[in-house]
Amino acid sequence: MCRHGGSQCADYVVNTLHNHIEDVVPSQTQATLDSWRQDIGGYFRRFHPRELDPVLANPDAEMTLEQRLTLGFLQADLSFLKEFPDDESGACVSVAMITSNDELPFWDSRNAEIHIAHVGDTRILLCHCQTGHALTMTPSHHPSSTIESDRLRKFARAIATDSFGQERFGLLANTRAFGDAHMKRMGISAEPDVTSVKLGSGAEEYAFIVLCTDGITSVMSDQEIVDVVKGVKEPNDAAAAIIKFAENLGTDDNSSCLVVRLSGWGSDMPDLTKDMREWKLQNEGIGSRTSRAR
Repeated sequence: MCRHGGSQCADYVVNTLHNHIEDVVPSQTQATLDSWRQDIGGYFRRFHPRELDPVLANPDAEMTLEQRLTLGFLQADLSFLKEFPDDESGACVSVAMITSNDELPFWDSRNAEIHIAHVGDTRILLCHCQTGHALTMTPSHHPSSTIESDRLRKFARAIATDSFGQERFGLLANTRAFGDAHMKRMGISAEPDVTSVKLGSGAEEYAFIVLCTDGITSVMSDQEIVDVVKGVKEPNDAAAAIIKFAENLGTDDNSSCLVVRLSGWGSDMPDLTKDMREWKLQNEGIGSRTSRAR
């Protein structure tokens, strides 16, 4: 999770999102959409949650996990906006839910699935066991994204480029987020992109998952992030190593990271970016800048 404009929204999502996801029922779907239209406005004129169409058509049917994640995200955001109507903070969120389809825990199971729900520019990466390649599971919801810019340009003229060349929607670098109440009518949305991937036997096998914020991805490529993990024995130590590397490169944004092992943890994989990381530390790291300043 990554926050902006204060901590209120991020704290609220951390403490309540899981409850919203667990507690949603199909019969709440229409009431949630109606409340958005009447109490918040703007949202459903710009982006329709297609995941919920089957639920609206048959509210007595059992919800899929993807539908539960979608409705849970929307309800959590709606609840925050109603409880803190004057708060201007926001949060980007990526959630990974792993289900094991056998009797083994997910980290040992070769018959599992990962379900990802994502809003903003936090990131989830999978590392392939055989090739060692990073698989990016979460698109960045920025104004420069084709899908996001097409969605928003139909209804708004607030996309601009700042002095650093970064596109912004109003004052925001992200076009989907929890909170940001003042931008909801312009189209800022907490509707997640939802993705599912089969893990293990009969499908691709992966060694681990990395969840991280933009303080890390702004200075490290996805492949560099997963390469730092390779060869580290404990996931906690691997997460700490990623954060340390980002800090050594001088990141100035929130840097949070979580590494979760899967059935392929410990596989022998090539380090594809070792030379590049060493070059970056020597030429772009804090130590190199200090030396040049002297």
